[in-house]
Amino acid sequence: KYIFLVRHAESVWNQMLGGNYRLAPKLLRARDHQLSEEGLHQAQELRQKLEKHRAKAETTPNFTTDYHSRFFRKKGMNIFCSPLLRAMQTAHYVLHADDGWSHIELVSKAREWLHHEVPGVRWPTERDCISEKGNWGNKITERALRLDPGLTELR
Repeated sequence: KYIFLVRHAESVWNQMLGGNYRLAPKLLRARDHQLSEEGLHQAQELRQKLEKHRAKAETTPNFTTDYHSRFFRKKGMNIFCSPLLRAMQTAHYVLHADDGWSHIELVSKAREWLHHEVPGVRWPTERDCISEKGNWGNKITERALRLDPGLTELR
């Protein structure tokens, strides 16, 4: 069996940590961060690279390996994703159903945990959108669509 992992593209938090500190006041209050413009570009670029690689695997003799055949088979492949917006955006824009990928399943426990000792806080503790009041189940989808209407497969 194979497991293929894709980390989320650049988020606005990653962008801020890279030196764009003017975003810090707003981002420090937020618990979930969407992809930056660069992150959206990275996701689109990865989607194009995967499709180019798939086309090459289909047309080049002896190019397809067990790895390629399993990865590009797509049908029946489970796609699991964190419910964090940046992860949902990356999964949606890279592994899009229009390209034949399977449904993306959100995994509630695939998210960030704070593992630093903070006075008065039990740890590890959640440090993301899921721990916000009222953000569970369909509310996650509603919130994601409100923040990024392009996530059409979540509807």
